[in-house]
Amino acid sequence: MAVNDLCSVSGILKLLQSVLIFITLLVHRHGDNGYYLFFATTGLKLGNKDPNIDYENLGNSTLVSFMIINLVLILGYVLDGPEAIHASLLEPVWNLLGACMFVASGAVTIITWQNEKMVDTSAGMTETEFYRNVTAALAMAGLCITVGALYLVDFIFGWVTRSRETDEYKNP
Repeated sequence: MAVNDLCSVSGILKLLQSVLIFITLLVHRHGDNGYYLFFATTGLKLGNKDPNIDYENLGNSTLVSFMIINLVLILGYVLDGPEAIHASLLEPVWNLLGACMFVASGAVTIITWQNEKMVDTSAGMTETEFYRNVTAALAMAGLCITVGALYLVDFIFGWVTRSRETDEYKNP
């Protein structure tokens, strides 16, 4: 076991991705003033007849799936080392898929929430009535796009590292 393998570039990227995914999960679950914040609707509820249910499923499944995938890859880094993980084609595929899914989830969230009105608290109201938390939704979208960018960097780094290690293996 080598915990210091987590200090490699790939290990640091995976840890950073995991932390940001966890924060995004928290915003998604509690970001609307303590209530569930949706990716694909500004309503208070999302029904199964809603036309955007597929986009909501994309966001939910992206967060949960890649939280688990990252934890498994981190465990692989600790138990087998990054070289063993890089030797497989699986990590670059997961990274590319993660980049696409997170950017798509963030884009759908921005498209959904961009025209929603924010509550104006400067109008002399003593009590603010929160309809929906637009700021949290746009922050969640930004986090998704940031994680997607990290996955893209991780994909490029992993691909270059894999190519270098494959060349070294073929030409010792």
